[in-house]
Amino acid sequence: MKDRKQAKRGKKLRQMAVLAIALITAAGTLSGCKGLGLTAAEMLGLSAGGELREISEALGVDVTEGNVVESEDSHGGFHGDGMTFVVLHFDEGGLADQLEGLAGWHPLPLSENTEALAYGRDTEDGRRGPYLCDDEGQPVFPEIQNGYYYFRDRHTESKDVYDDGDVFERSSYNFTMAIYDIDTDRMYYVEFDT
Repeated sequence: MKDRKQAKRGKKLRQMAVLAIALITAAGTLSGCKGLGLTAAEMLGLSAGGELREISEALGVDVTEGNVVESEDSHGGFHGDGMTFVVLHFDEGGLADQLEGLAGWHPLPLSENTEALAYGRDTEDGRRGPYLCDDEGQPVFPEIQNGYYYFRDRHTESKDVYDDGDVFERSSYNFTMAIYDIDTDRMYYVEFDT
């Protein structure tokens, strides 16, 4: 009899917790405090808000209004090597106004090194890259003419995190890169670690 009462009480507490989280989610959404709603929804396992907040933090710009179109992550193993690739779509007008002048963000075209990382580049010594490819060896970034790009060198030997000048001088890569397409209001985000 005692076990049955404890089970009922536990079930009632779980139901109350779910109801409380649902109310917090609704309050956050209705009040315009999307972050509160996302946090509560994540507690219920209902949202990709955590991923959007991580990307926002990594890029220095709020992308939580974006919609995740595609998301893949091959990081794993002992050293955590791999690539995270996320495509976000924004409502018309998107992020263009917010990116100008932000640390790490630059108007296109890409620098020589970021071009080699993203699409490959012919050099005096031959072809370098592309490094950011799908399973078929094709670049994950589409060709983008109008927009901004972001580069952050997360390697421990990096002297200036926003400078791509030394990226090919090391035996491993740890960087974050993103390209925002003004014409389609899409952001392509990559975290690359070897």
